[in-house]
Amino acid sequence: MQCSRIYTPTGEKDDYGNDLVNNYLSVSYNGKSAKTLLEEDGLYLVCRFAIYDGRDLHWFDWMALEPFRQYALLGVDNPYGNIDDNGIETRFYDNTSIYYTQLAVFDMAPDVPLNVNAPSLGIFGDYYFKYSSNIVNDNKSIEISKPIVNESYGTYTPPPYVSNSTPSHQGEITINDGMRDKNITTKVIMAEKNAFLIEVTYNEPLHILDENQPIGINFTSEHPNTSEYAKFFPLNSEGTIVEIVERPKNSGDPTLVPNTLRFKFAPSLMYEHNREGYTITFTNVGSAKEVTRIVDGEPVTVLSNKLPNSVYFGFGRLYLACPARFNYDGRLWIDCCAQPTLVSNSDLSEMDFKDEDGNSTFSENERSQMMLVAETASTETVDTMLDEISGDSDITVNKNDIITSETYDISLQICGKYPTIPDGSYVKIALGFPEGYGPNNAGVTFKLFHRKHIKGDEYIIEEIPCVVTQFGIVATVSSFSPYMVAVVDADKASSDKTVYTSIEGRGGKLSKADGKIKTISENGKYTCAITPDEGYQIYSVTLNHVDVTNKISNGVLTLSYSDLENNNEVEIQYIANAAAQRLVDRGNEIIAPAKVLISTSGEANVAAPSTTIDGSKFDLTTPQDNTLIIAGIVIGAVAVAVIAIVVAIFIARKRAR
Repeated sequence: MQCSRIYTPTGEKDDYGNDLVNNYLSVSYNGKSAKTLLEEDGLYLVCRFAIYDGRDLHWFDWMALEPFRQYALLGVDNPYGNIDDNGIETRFYDNTSIYYTQLAVFDMAPDVPLNVNAPSLGIFGDYYFKYSSNIVNDNKSIEISKPIVNESYGTYTPPPYVSNSTPSHQGEITINDGMRDKNITTKVIMAEKNAFLIEVTYNEPLHILDENQPIGINFTSEHPNTSEYAKFFPLNSEGTIVEIVERPKNSGDPTLVPNTLRFKFAPSLMYEHNREGYTITFTNVGSAKEVTRIVDGEPVTVLSNKLPNSVYFGFGRLYLACPARFNYDGRLWIDCCAQPTLVSNSDLSEMDFKDEDGNSTFSENERSQMMLVAETASTETVDTMLDEISGDSDITVNKNDIITSETYDISLQICGKYPTIPDGSYVKIALGFPEGYGPNNAGVTFKLFHRKHIKGDEYIIEEIPCVVTQFGIVATVSSFSPYMVAVVDADKASSDKTVYTSIEGRGGKLSKADGKIKTISENGKYTCAITPDEGYQIYSVTLNHVDVTNKISNGVLTLSYSDLENNNEVEIQYIANAAAQRLVDRGNEIIAPAKVLISTSGEANVAAPSTTIDGSKFDLTTPQDNTLIIAGIVIGAVAVAVIAIVVAIFIARKRAR
């Protein structure tokens, strides 16, 4: 058996001041590589590795090189050519945590699958490259080498890596508008009671490096201004932000070790930060793992002290499209949020979402594969929209009045196709503020423009009524294509007032007209039909969280221009007859979340909701049913979850991990 090592200095130093080197071990048997030896002679060229745990030497299982190389070709473990074969010799990388490498030739095949628990599942389950102790003990090797010392051992110690976390860092953590702290009126901040208690478990024990200082923690994200709206909360009255706690060593060893960092984090709730990712980093905490370095040819045991790897968490709202909301009559109920962090440079507005006959290009059974896509509008599209705004006599501003703007496309994909939104559908979109602006910028207001695709190359520009909240901008629309959020001087604001109406929970439906954001001019009035479904009755109707149930007459809510603020939200809650009876009998309370609307001058208006149930307002003479109460739901998207079939919409976007 022939083998040799090649050490290549990288020119860099590790944390201990040692020279970093790469080393590869090349091996052959009778002039044949592992691949050639297996193909021509049916023999396996194998190896095993040994590491120090600080005191003792531990050997890993024997591994067959050629089956491992075949597995590595999948790209899982071989992205940088860590093992290759030229037919004469096999070369593989020995990392700096390996102290001994031993080689041998076996005439028996490996018997341990990659996935021991489910060897038949997936493409990985068919790969066997390790040997069990039984087969090794029951057979003799054809040839075996002496252990080969790795002279680069200890020149690099990897940092602790994340093994798991609670909540999981692998998926997206759900947030909603109702998680805000209603006592903070100047801006949107998540309430401490709703902040996420997070535990990050590492593969190595941890310890504080300087006992006289606390563990440090910080976050970075794609949008720098998240630092204004996201924060860490202390874990206790002493003000501890991060603490080390003990958790099981690993899934196979329940021994408790100090391997977990715990902290409480509140992500931003702003619409512009929806589906935002946060990279969390720590300081003054390091690995307590004992490692061995070679000093003057002798092994020396020290603590690693390496800072643990950072961990990434993503947060976002639920986005739903539900045909059941309208009893499957062909319309969709869509609640979605988009932020100006975009995917690509394609302009979806140039695509016709219908076929040449004007028909929708998706089938009903494809509704289960919906995806909301936000994409960058091209510079040409932005310039065209600005020219069209100036050229439209119905729009009160021109492009010179626009201080800044954010323009992007929002598109609904179903199975990779782009459908039209069926007529009468309810589509609510929540948009972020242009970069550098927020709800409290004095002297400016926000306008929303839409470049609507008619057919072919025909488009029209339209101003969309919107409601400005401290979270962002809310609008109800009938189609997707380029939207421009524009900042203009407050004196360019219209005297018109806008009203957004929603039903919190179930028990009734909005008409097509009432579901849209309405614009009310001076001397005008706002009307909305308040019609409970069978078995339900009105629980409450509020205007900016002030009860206006007394303004309902003959099933119609009527509000005058003077009743309204600049931006308004009407919330309707219905209650099942049976639930109304139970509430009166028990004297229960329902606490509704506070929402914040602002004026065009940036002044916040927070109305604390009433929590007292007035039993006299319930009609208890109506025949009762067994329907449970669905009231006080924080966001409409969650309310839809009680419907039999709910279809999730996911945001497609590039995220750096």
